[in-house]
Formats: sequence, structure tokens, C-alpha cells
Amino acid sequence: MLPATNDYEKKRNNENGEDAYGLWITDGNGYNIAASKGYEMLSGLQASEFIGLHMSDMLKQKVLDNSVTLKVLAENKPFIIPQTILPNNRKLLASGTPIYDQNGNIIFVVTTVRPYNDLNGEPMNTDTQVYIEGVGKIVSKSPAMQDVLSKASRAACFDSTVIITGESGVGKEVIARLIHHLSRRNNGPFVRVNAGAIPSELFESELFGYKAGAFTGAAHGGKKGLVQAAHGGTLFLDEISELPISMQVKLLRLLQEREFLPVGATHPVKADVRFVAATNRNLRELVDQGKFREDLYYRLNVVPINIPPLRQRPEDIFELINHFLNKMRLDYHIQKRFTSDAISLLLSYEWPGNVRELENLIERIVVLYPDKEITKSIVQEELGLLNPTPGLIINGLEISNLQNAVQEFEKKLIIKALSYTNSLETVAQRLGIHRTTLIRKMQKYKIYNI
Repeated sequence: MLPATNDYEKKRNNENGEDAYGLWITDGNGYNIAASKGYEMLSGLQASEFIGLHMSDMLKQKVLDNSVTLKVLAENKPFIIPQTILPNNRKLLASGTPIYDQNGNIIFVVTTVRPYNDLNGEPMNTDTQVYIEGVGKIVSKSPAMQDVLSKASRAACFDSTVIITGESGVGKEVIARLIHHLSRRNNGPFVRVNAGAIPSELFESELFGYKAGAFTGAAHGGKKGLVQAAHGGTLFLDEISELPISMQVKLLRLLQEREFLPVGATHPVKADVRFVAATNRNLRELVDQGKFREDLYYRLNVVPINIPPLRQRPEDIFELINHFLNKMRLDYHIQKRFTSDAISLLLSYEWPGNVRELENLIERIVVLYPDKEITKSIVQEELGLLNPTPGLIINGLEISNLQNAVQEFEKKLIIKALSYTNSLETVAQRLGIHRTTLIRKMQKYKIYNI
């Protein structure tokens, strides 16, 4: 439970001589909801053991001698107090700040801590990993991601519709889950819907459900749709840009009226859900191209949150490398490290697949290479940066092997088919594949501008 003393001292006195800071967050009732790794290091506490616990219970269990959170809630104003972690007698200075909603009610208390016996007045530099129960650890050192987390935390206080944009692999679902978990609906379900993967003929029944006998083959007792499954919680509409335009009007009514009509029903049902949508495409451009309804665009674009690609926030790359490598160490008890030139290569790489690509790369390297030291050449090999073996020249295109040739032909064929029509269903039919397979291949080959 308690980190070694030398780890604690190292955290307090890092290479730059800067003091460490920690972050602890409770909701407006005093229940613990999040903590940073810096807090764990400074306090010697394991945050996951106390998430969900009320601050008064931490006093009763003699974890703390005093709570700045309870003072903030009692007096409705910021407080700074000295604090002792009783199991290990560590001394901290705790600064509690209330966060209010539009009605002036406290919805969060954010507490920052630092060593009490070694204060020097330097500006706050909170840790890069925040642990949130139900979401996990969110790594964010860059100002860009700090801004994303700030917007998401603010949006969580309201039921407004949120649209999360960003390239594939940047972590849109993570932010959607963060919004849900920090919202008043966090005790309700979080239901993810891949809007592009539902065939148009099944859209209504999957999303809205159906009554018994609504159509041939319908379940005897009817079926609850995904909207009803998310009752009291959050409905996450992923890949919203891939929804066929014929289906967009049905979603528009759901957003406008907050009600829906199950297939075979005669009376609408109220939808007590919060809507969060996500897309890796530019909806405004799709509207201009006639591929996305303008009225639906405005209904979705109430609170926009854009997650920048990893290449635009290099500060996060090093933190993420350590995070994923440490995760593999904990899961598999494997000790591995990257050489300095390997780290340099990882920091300079463009990461077209963003965080997902980085995580997959590290796991692949850990699994495939037994060496404790991960070198630059290993990283180059797995990123495909080594000079390829000369291949055949076919129609002016160099092909190194059959797999590459097949993929290149498949990509060109899809682009050619898309040039004739805007309908993904029509293209899928002409190519003899399912619509979801077409979407998956388009994502694979990064075919976005159709």
C-alpha cells in the first residue's frame, strides 16, 4: 500500500529540483471520485482503495487527521490547512477549492497537496496521471489535453449534448466515459452505439426497440432498444458521421423531442438519457457536401470538444510510453526499457494511429522481443521504417509482396467505387461486402474524403 521511502523522496526531489504536487477530487457531497498519481506518491495512499468513500469515513478510519474538503463544503469557500497522513505520519499542505454549477451549488472540490515541511512558493505542477474510478488512468501533460479534460469536466455538470471530434485512436470514448462518470448520471448505464455499424433496415428496431408482433420474426415479448437500455445514463453515439442520411432524420427527432417511437408502438416513449456523440470526420464539411443533415449537425454541435492528434501534443508521448510500459510490467512482471535513441524515435514519429497505435506498438514489442532493452532498430522494424526489400514494379507501382499488392488494389478499388456515389450502402453492394466491412476497410486505409 505504501511506496518505498526512496521512491517518495525521489518524487519530492526530482531531477529539476521541483517539488511534487498531488491532486484529489471529490463530488459536491464529499465522496472521493479521482486522484492523481502524484497524490499517491506524496501521501503513501493507494487511491483506488478510497474512491467512492466519503471524506468523513477517511477521518473515522484514521487515514487523515483533518479534511480540507469537509471544511470547503461546510463554509462554501476555499481553505488551506496542514494535514497529516496518519498511517505513515507524512505532513502535507492541502489546498481545497470549490467548483460551482450555474446555480452556485458546489459540484466538485479540487484539493491540491504538497509537502508541508518544504514549501518554496513555486507554481503548481500537477501530476500527469489522474485515476478516475470507472474510467482508469488518463495521462495528460500537454496544455492541449489539459484543456480537453477541463472542458469535459465542465460539460459533465450539464445534460447538454456533447460532440467529441478527433482522429481515430485519440481516445474519444475515454473522454465520453469521463463525462459520464463525472455527471449526475454516473449511477446510470453508459451505452455505446456504433452508428455506422447498424444496417439501415435494423436501425429503428436496434435503437428504439419494438413491440411484440411488430413484424415477422419479432421476439414474442418485444425488445428493448439501446435508448431504453441507456435510461437514466448516457447514450454514446460513436462514428456518428457514418449514419446513413436516411436514418439521420430519425435521430434528429430523438434529439429534438427527447422521445422515440418503438417499432409497432402507437405512443412515443420519453428518453431520459444524455447524448454524447463522436466522429473522426469534419461534420461541417459533410454538411456542405450534402452528406450530413445541417439541422442534425446543429443539434449535435452544442458542446464541441476536439481532441488533438498525438503528433500535436508531443509532451504526452513520453508520459504515455511510460504509462503503457509500466502497465505491461505490472500485468506480466516483465522488466523492459527503451534506449534513449529509441525514445527519440518514438517522440519524433508522426503517430497516424495516435494513442491506440502507440499502445499497440509497445504491447507488440514487449510480447515479441525477449531482450530487456528495446533498441531503436526494434522500434524501426515494428514501425516499418527500415528500408524494404526491393519488389516488383507493376503499373509503375513498387510492390514488395503479395499482401501489399492485394491491399493496394483493394484500396484503389474502394476509392474508385466511392467516386461514383455518396452512398456507402450502394458501394458495399457493388463490391459484394457488408457495409460495416466497407467502413472498417475505409478506416484501415484512411479513406475519409469521399
